[in-house]
Amino acid sequence: MEDREQKSRLIMDVGVSLYDGGRYPEALKELLKAYKLDPRSAAIANALGLTYHARGRSDLGIKYLQESLDLDPSFTEARNNLVRVYIDIKDYKSAEKQLALVKKDLTYSALDNFYINEGLLYYNQNLFSRALDPFARALDYGRENCPAHNLYGKTLFELKRYSEAAIALDKAIVFCQKSGSDEPHYFCAISYYCAGNKRKAAVRFEEIIKLYPNGE
Repeated sequence: MEDREQKSRLIMDVGVSLYDGGRYPEALKELLKAYKLDPRSAAIANALGLTYHARGRSDLGIKYLQESLDLDPSFTEARNNLVRVYIDIKDYKSAEKQLALVKKDLTYSALDNFYINEGLLYYNQNLFSRALDPFARALDYGRENCPAHNLYGKTLFELKRYSEAAIALDKAIVFCQKSGSDEPHYFCAISYYCAGNKRKAAVRFEEIIKLYPNGE
């Protein structure tokens, strides 16, 4: 039994590594192997839930994340992941309910991810004034967190605080280089443009064309 569990963990690690690299079909294949070996693992079910969601099957994502929590109700990382899936599918009531349970766990250390979810809960409902503080708090706990920097800057832009948005998104560009996301560059460019600094806006737009020729 221990051999099966050990083997399943090794396969899960491969699957998670593939997931982190954006290779979702391959990740799913490995994680299903791991799940078959150890269907009682909350960690494997959590990873499966995230991967199914990334593959566009949010229904299965919720199924496996909930299964992870059934196996281990104290697994707050899985609960916070479930919050994100609910936000993405616009089930805000369910997201808010699960987020309140995440907040109650005083041992949960990934507070930057918690506050990102709290901010997204409001941002995705166009409640930008309410979203700003959670994103700012996410930066307090994760100073190099790319999504936190990007979302904080985008929220300032939506609030028409263009000069502040441009400065915040300049920082996001630095921390998001590894992720390959063109979004901070784009919103930084239009923030500078809206703030009246067309020269800096042009520089950022030129960088987007050069660095992300196939970007969105």
